[in-house]
Amino acid sequence: MTTFGQSSNYFKNKFSMAITYSRVSTQNQNNNYSMSLHTQRSEMSKFLLGNKIKMTNINEFCDIGSGYKKDYTKLENLNRAINFINDYRRGYGYNYNKQIIFVIYDISRFSRNIKNAMNLLNMLERNNVCVYSLVDQIWYNNEDFPMHKYHFMDKLISSEKYSQELSIKMSNSAKSRLIRGDILGRTPYGRESYREGRSEEHTSELQSPMYLVCRLLLEKK
Repeated sequence: MTTFGQSSNYFKNKFSMAITYSRVSTQNQNNNYSMSLHTQRSEMSKFLLGNKIKMTNINEFCDIGSGYKKDYTKLENLNRAINFINDYRRGYGYNYNKQIIFVIYDISRFSRNIKNAMNLLNMLERNNVCVYSLVDQIWYNNEDFPMHKYHFMDKLISSEKYSQELSIKMSNSAKSRLIRGDILGRTPYGRESYREGRSEEHTSELQSPMYLVCRLLLEKK
């Protein structure tokens, strides 16, 4: 765990309040202990407590949803966190000498969309909030670490690039399977699928949503 001068009370003197934000893309990812919301929250709380931020000054927000969304308001609790900061600043505007620290587990948990991330970062900066990525150990909008924001941006670009590459790979794979004659999606429990010639049929008449989406993609080409 990284600490910043516990004896000098760096965090206590610099920040008036702390917010932690954790996110997973799916419930299945949340079941993965190494990346679960519980793990993220626990590690961020330990970090803040280790740097002398009182638990009563820590406000936790978490979401299950894609970080690739173009509109952060679609992530309910990220939107709530931003509104919470806005309300806090309106109520305690005189306390701008102290910053708010917004802790994320890693930069990909914050956002995988550069445009969306920049809108959020600009909004946070206007409210004198600095962001800290725990795993990456990188700050944004902390005057004591002025070069960190460039590393932060590099990480954001990498996060979006990874999501875009994964999306293209999945789309191409689905299209190839449809062209080959495969039916996409799982066969309902207790039933068998079988193939006749170049097409695969399910005993269920229902086609999976994935199949229908990919069929639409092919028709648009």
